[in-house]
Amino acid sequence: MKHLTLLFCFVGLLAYRASAQVPGGKDTIVYGSIPDNYPGGYDAYDKYITGNVHYPAIAASNNVQGSSYVQFVIEMDGSLSKVKTCRGIGSGMDEEAVRLVEQSGKWKPSMINGKYVRPKCRAAVNFSLTDITDGTPYDPPFLYRTDY
Repeated sequence: MKHLTLLFCFVGLLAYRASAQVPGGKDTIVYGSIPDNYPGGYDAYDKYITGNVHYPAIAASNNVQGSSYVQFVIEMDGSLSKVKTCRGIGSGMDEEAVRLVEQSGKWKPSMINGKYVRPKCRAAVNFSLTDITDGTPYDPPFLYRTDY
C-alpha cells in the first residue's frame, strides 16, 4: 500500500511539473544562456567583462580570487531585471559583478513558440590576480596609499 501511495504522489508531482512548464503560463521557468542571449555570444561577454572589471582594492590586498555568480531575468525588450548575486565570494567582488552585469547593455530576448519570454540567466564573473594571457601578476591601481 505504501508503494502505491508513493506512486500516486510521484505521478501527481510529474503532472504538476509538466503543467507548470507550458509556455505562456504564470509558472513557466525558462533559462537563458550567454551564447544564446548576449549579443556576440560568449566571446563578446568575456571581452566586455575583462575590459570593464575593476578589481576591488580590498580583495586584491587580501589576495582574494574566484568567481562571483550573478543571476538575472532578461526582459522581453532585452533589458535586465532582478540582478543579484546567487553565489558570491565577498570582498567587494559581488557588488562589482552585479555592477558589470547591470551595465552590460541590452541582451537578446528569448522566444518560445513565437512568443517572447522572460528567461532567467546566470553568469559568472571571474576575478584573478594574474593576467590569463601572459601570467603577469595583477597590480591594482591605488592599492597602497602613501599620502597618510
